[in-house]
Amino acid sequence: MNRKMTTAMVFACLGAMVACDSSDMVIASTGVSAPEQGMPSPAVSPPAAPTTEPDQPASAISVDSEPSGPPRMGAPATRAMPDMKSGGDLPDTTDGQTDASAIEPAASDAGAAADHQPIPLPSEITNVDVTQDTTRRFGAPHVAVNPSDPNNIVVLASSNLGYTRACVPPTRGSDCEMIPVGEIPLLTQPRGFARTPGFMDIGVFVSFDRGQTFEQIDIADLVPPGHPEVRARGEGPIAATMDGTFYIGFNAINWGNWESEPRSFFPNGGVGVIKSTDGGRSWQWVSYSGTPADWPYGGADLVTGRFYVTSGLAGISNLGPRSTGLPDSPPGQITDRWISSTLDGTTWTEPQPLGGPNGRGHMGANHSSVAAANGTMATLFLKTDRAGCTFFGGSSARPPCVVFQTSTDSGATWSRHHVPTPTGFTPAALSVLLGADPTREGHFTVVLLDESGAEFSVYKTKDAGVSWTGPVKVTEDPAKTHFAPFVANSPNGEFGIMWRSYERDMAGLGARPPFMPYSVWAVISRDGGETFSRPLRVSLANSPSPPNDPSDSFSIIGDHGPSGMAMDGDGGVYVVWADWTPGERAIFFSAIRAEAFEF
Repeated sequence: MNRKMTTAMVFACLGAMVACDSSDMVIASTGVSAPEQGMPSPAVSPPAAPTTEPDQPASAISVDSEPSGPPRMGAPATRAMPDMKSGGDLPDTTDGQTDASAIEPAASDAGAAADHQPIPLPSEITNVDVTQDTTRRFGAPHVAVNPSDPNNIVVLASSNLGYTRACVPPTRGSDCEMIPVGEIPLLTQPRGFARTPGFMDIGVFVSFDRGQTFEQIDIADLVPPGHPEVRARGEGPIAATMDGTFYIGFNAINWGNWESEPRSFFPNGGVGVIKSTDGGRSWQWVSYSGTPADWPYGGADLVTGRFYVTSGLAGISNLGPRSTGLPDSPPGQITDRWISSTLDGTTWTEPQPLGGPNGRGHMGANHSSVAAANGTMATLFLKTDRAGCTFFGGSSARPPCVVFQTSTDSGATWSRHHVPTPTGFTPAALSVLLGADPTREGHFTVVLLDESGAEFSVYKTKDAGVSWTGPVKVTEDPAKTHFAPFVANSPNGEFGIMWRSYERDMAGLGARPPFMPYSVWAVISRDGGETFSRPLRVSLANSPSPPNDPSDSFSIIGDHGPSGMAMDGDGGVYVVWADWTPGERAIFFSAIRAEAFEF
């Protein structure tokens, strides 16, 4: 289905939106409140009615805001992924595309041209409803911007029909009926996941006007050639390389006999990869990454053009490390997360465990993120046992420890260090993130949300983990609980963090996370994480509380998965998040001028 989305859906600004008191503002790295700095509060309130600017879509909600090289590394050893239609290797084409499942591009200019002039961003913050579809429940959004054309933006989101309001309460025998998931205690999922193509899917939305409007791209036919049984798709990463190529990774799942004889969370599945070379207008299925399904993260090296995927969830999936999504995938016990990389989407490096050749017994990379620049890839994860901390971080690493490791050969060999967090500091398990600076070799920035959710600790290294500076503290209010953060680097080396904050406004009596309304915030840094702007409120109104649906197995996490952020190097900062304002969970987008962030 192709449909044009004509900017944001107009919805009434919620009158109960709370302005953040400047006395609650914590300034990054100083600990000094805003009044002591003589700064006004950055929180904003909506005007009585939306206003229209020449460079702003008329239907967008707005609020006043101050305006404001070539590859150097050799490629690691690679292998060709099997072509699941012919049983042989995929053809080694110049662009890594397979014609069998290509979607015909629209008859218009390619989105990856290098001479596009940036469309001026709105002088006011806007929130755009990207998905505009209340028949599905969207979540886990990510965003990527074309480095060679800042007007070209792609938003990725997972979606399903199983937990929508129309499915509650579920009817017996229907796709909405909840059935047990094998050996996982108390976990149930909708029957439709297993038997109905598209019931669990992803949505791809493309903009060529810097996020003023989005078009949903039909990718329904993008399955492994000859294997329509791989009919479910879930969350994953998106990234763009310097030449304007977009890559998307996602859980590509063949449920097999899961409906009648459920034995595992994902009976057969891996991370499928699709690719676009025309700015997202058309996509081609190219391969599996070779890493197992679930919780995939990814990132692109803007210098070398290499795309990385880390995935696998220890203790739940019973997949082997060479997952292909086919029923005859070799079974195995996952004891780690895995990583592989590609330069074309077709040929991948051999999947490597993040624990390395001698670290498998430590089971342990959890939900590792990945970032890469200048030919060096880094991963980051939390360890809570002494043996694991000693193995990965050395004798000085005390549990809990944050492990930082780099590789120049896609995980075949590692250089390992630990981030010097204070004794007893424990970050939230899903909020351990890092960015890679494409302008300076060895420069990485680590962001850790403390376990209480009160504030972020930011560390940076200029020598790939040998030495560190920090922490710099970032929060708009340490009395609030923050969640679902994301980070981004621009091609020019700027760094950004976005997050969501639970709000008491509109919350029910005795409400606790995740069943509370939330707001969205962001900061940027012009020096790689040493100093930050004051937190800027991105959402124009609080998202209503997620519904506490008893049939939703994932209601305990509120709105399913992370948020997203991207920076274009031309003064544009882009944030996406899940929002319940339309009555179902939708994906909202905001394009922000860098000048709106106050320092």
